[in-house]
Amino acid sequence: RKMITVTVILYAVVRWSFGFTWTQIILSLISGVSLSMLYGSMNSAAKGGTDLNMDGGVTDYFKDIIIVTCVVMILSLISDYFWYGWLIIPGFALVKLWTSVISPWIFAPAPEAPEGDMQQDGFKKGQRQTKQKKQSNYNSNSNHGMFSSYR
Repeated sequence: RKMITVTVILYAVVRWSFGFTWTQIILSLISGVSLSMLYGSMNSAAKGGTDLNMDGGVTDYFKDIIIVTCVVMILSLISDYFWYGWLIIPGFALVKLWTSVISPWIFAPAPEAPEGDMQQDGFKKGQRQTKQKKQSNYNSNSNHGMFSSYR
């Protein structure tokens, strides 16, 4: 709470003394709204009995987002290009999504059926039938040539 308050007050004082652009106004409003929403969510979770220091929990990610937002706001006083630092958050989310959901789903090995399974026997039978059909089609077509009707 103290970090959020100090960051917002410092940002407002410095920006008001040097002036705002429309981009800075919009980005600072987004920052303020996101900080208040995240802090409110953490506050209600704490009142509900959730451990805010639990590793890997949602509140742990909330704290990280609050820290990144405060750092971005302070650094954006130096240059507006530091607002791009917010791209760390969706980048991290994509990495987490890739490593925990998408990659294991795409690169998971196919489950193997146990030996002597009925499905495997049915598959082998289907392969034999397909092979027999191909051989019979080949043999019946080989008797017919270009001049077969002239025999």
